Amino acid sequence: MPPSLKTMLKINLLTGHVFPSGRRIPLTLGQFTVVDEEDFDRLNQWKWYAVWRIGPKSFYAERSMPRVNGKRPHQLLHREVLGLEKGDPDVDHMNHDTLDNRKSNLQLVDHRGNAENQRNQSRFGAGVRKRGNRFEAFSRVCLRYKHIGSFGTAEEARKARETFLHSLPSQ
Repeated sequence: MPPSLKTMLKINLLTGHVFPSGRRIPLTLGQFTVVDEEDFDRLNQWKWYAVWRIGPKSFYAERSMPRVNGKRPHQLLHREVLGLEKGDPDVDHMNHDTLDNRKSNLQLVDHRGNAENQRNQSRFGAGVRKRGNRFEAFSRVCLRYKHIGSFGTAEEARKARETFLHSLPSQ
């Protein structure tokens, strides 16, 4: 008998993301992280804890390393999954769920690429904010904000932003 959908899918209650595969590693603060099956035994040998980062407004999985010269370094789980050390490129969580540490969700990026992929927190949609009784459309291009225009509705602002983004040359 095939497993039920409930056992095949795991849902991160913090973000609502659904994990179709992978194993859960418990963290502190009632959190857990998801890793690929082939990485589970190697990663589960250590005690991982949840660390809240103010900038991205997300939890990350982290562990303490053995002391070196009297200092205790820390290792982020997503860097451990990819075998990265200090000085290696940044890692981007493509679905923005920093506790989804499956290899299919991780990609190597430079610092600029990682900053450009930060999620938008606007309730009106990506690149739209309300100013008075108008809606402004904006976009981040090469780490700078570009004002696209001011519109009467959030929908008009979203459409103008989308048109602007399609007019940009592809990289």
